[in-house]
Amino acid sequence: MQTISTSWDDISCNRTIEMDVTCKITDNDISIVSITPTRVITRCDRGQADRIIVVHTPTGRQHLLTRIDMDSLRSSIAGRKLATTATR
Repeated sequence: MQTISTSWDDISCNRTIEMDVTCKITDNDISIVSITPTRVITRCDRGQADRIIVVHTPTGRQHLLTRIDMDSLRSSIAGRKLATTATR
């Protein structure tokens, strides 16, 4: 198992959710064991960071987990895995 720090852009709410993802990566599959949202970065109309909110309560983390698109998160992690493998 390994833990990866990554982010997901919640375009509909104009924010980025940063998180730590613990996962099992095999040759053919990525199994997400746990996700811990750590920060939310809200963006102004020009796309610049407007506000950074640290997520430290279980309720806040649970709310953000309902927003994350798991398929795009898995694709992002798979892309990182391929990039890491290609540079070795």
